[in-house]
Amino acid sequence: MLTPEDKARLKTILKAAYNRTTLKLSYYSALAGEERVRLVEPYAVTETPAGVMVKAYQLDPDPGWRFFHLGLITKVADASETFTPRRPVAVRVGDESRKLGVAETANEAQEAYRKRVLEVLADMQVTREEVEALRKFRKEYGLSEDEVRGVHYRIFAECLQTLVADGVVTRDEQHLATSLHQALKACGCGVVD
Repeated sequence: MLTPEDKARLKTILKAAYNRTTLKLSYYSALAGEERVRLVEPYAVTETPAGVMVKAYQLDPDPGWRFFHLGLITKVADASETFTPRRPVAVRVGDESRKLGVAETANEAQEAYRKRVLEVLADMQVTREEVEALRKFRKEYGLSEDEVRGVHYRIFAECLQTLVADGVVTRDEQHLATSLHQALKACGCGVVD
């Protein structure tokens, strides 16, 4: 059950998410034992058994994707700066379930990731540096494991479609499929099993 204060904070967060404006959050950090102010872009609000969670891209300090428990947000204020969405906005709280546009943005991030993976796979040799670069890209754009796995599956499926198009799979083609599978595994999360 949300307190009146939680409801007021939630209303401000939802308004900012729908209007695509940044928020200033005062968030209680258990590790530091104090409140810290963060500037964020809100993207998702989800009711879980542990309470309402807010997924946001933190701009300051330490940019990156973060989850915030509504009960630990002590203050929230609309910072009134609009932002270009990195992902769609998704809300699942109580009776409200909405997903707002920008599916294109998520797809653009997945497509950019796909291009990077294909560049890495060009020589079928996946280096540590390439794996790290892919990991950083996934983190920066907030790609979930499911999204990454989908990109990897799509690359593998496209290869298989090409290999079986003539109705014959040669040993060389079988070796190519096996090598691609291993290279995708080496790319990190979202492994094709």
